[in-house]
Amino acid sequence: MLPTRGPKGIAGWGRGVTSRYDSRHRQEPMRLESLRFSRAGTLGEATSDMRNQQATSTTQEEALPAKRPVVMLTLDEGRTPFVALDRAITLARKLSSDLLVVGAVASGERVEERTRAQLVRLMSRLDLLVVPHGIEIVVRQGAPCEVAVSVGKAADPVLVVMNPSNHTAGGLATAVSDALGRPVLVARDPVPEGHVVVATDMLDLRYPVLSRCRPLAQALRRSATFVHNAPATCRLAAPLEATRSDVSANWLAQIAADAKLARLQTLAAEAGDDVEAVVVRSDRTVDAILEVANGRNADVVAVGHPIGSGRLRLRSHHTSERIVEHCRRSVLVIPFEREVRRAS
Repeated sequence: MLPTRGPKGIAGWGRGVTSRYDSRHRQEPMRLESLRFSRAGTLGEATSDMRNQQATSTTQEEALPAKRPVVMLTLDEGRTPFVALDRAITLARKLSSDLLVVGAVASGERVEERTRAQLVRLMSRLDLLVVPHGIEIVVRQGAPCEVAVSVGKAADPVLVVMNPSNHTAGGLATAVSDALGRPVLVARDPVPEGHVVVATDMLDLRYPVLSRCRPLAQALRRSATFVHNAPATCRLAAPLEATRSDVSANWLAQIAADAKLARLQTLAAEAGDDVEAVVVRSDRTVDAILEVANGRNADVVAVGHPIGSGRLRLRSHHTSERIVEHCRRSVLVIPFEREVRRAS
């Protein structure tokens, strides 16, 4: 079997929080930077313990108790999409985790009123759903990325779920994943009986994306497809080899692709009977991966993102960012550290 443990990955299941939430609680008017409400159990089981709990006002990260794993859902102001919320709740339940819902409110006019309105909006949506054992809601002023990173560093979630925002979903997902070192799922409409398509460049012989994505596929009870895109032209051949009249560059590229396919098939067989391997040859990596995802009726497309390369930008440059932007399915961004190979 593939290794399933890694630093701060889905398989590692780091520490989280045990949260509580009480929809009946009311706070007195106050100046605030952050609102936090929590409760344990289902929403219909509010306890009297919350009578003395107050909304907190703080500009610093709170030290959260580490008891249970946490799935963190991040939402923009004024948007509480059922798709992202339902997916986060489903994953929290299947991963035996609590749910931390984080709302960001931009600074500006009537910020305190908008902060409370966002909190009420989140609570009303949760009242309509069957929720995990523990839920906590945090509404904080600031940009979505800043709020997600600030709360995420205190909560240490095992998985972050977010709704695809307009034109910046790729940069936001990779920036949060890069800062927290945690997988980020950009949630779109689920596909019944869909596959989990896992893209790998196969440069790192530890295969971190494959190993860290497998537990999610198991939690979703989805079959998996490992996909690698080999270049249509040979980029690995030495210059002299590529220019020899009796050696075709295309033939060399095909040999390289066949070798990658054989290795990927071995990894798929070790991972389980419900895993297949696909190697495609294209000079357009993003298009090749999306084509496989569409052909396999993908529910989730998983792609790796090297730690240290995540920056919130106006334009998406990295493969993982472009896949988030252009894919019609949910995309899981998996952070990993590149293995440094030293010359002997």
